[in-house]
Amino acid sequence: MLGQGLANYFSDPVFRGLLAQPPEQNPAAAIQLWGSVFSNTALTWKDIAFLRQHTRVPIVLKGFCIRTMRR
Repeated sequence: MLGQGLANYFSDPVFRGLLAQPPEQNPAAAIQLWGSVFSNTALTWKDIAFLRQHTRVPIVLKGFCIRTMRR
């Protein structure tokens, strides 16, 4: 299912208000908006070092990819 795992965003009235069509009618546009708002592909491993210098809370990385990954 396209957009699976994004239901909390797709049900949010503010997020939905940013869309020209509801996610149910155009899931690809909703996913594209989510990616542009909530992802930052410019982050690097150096940013983790910066975070470690500024906090003592655990840092959890989820959903990261590396260039050498193959499908």
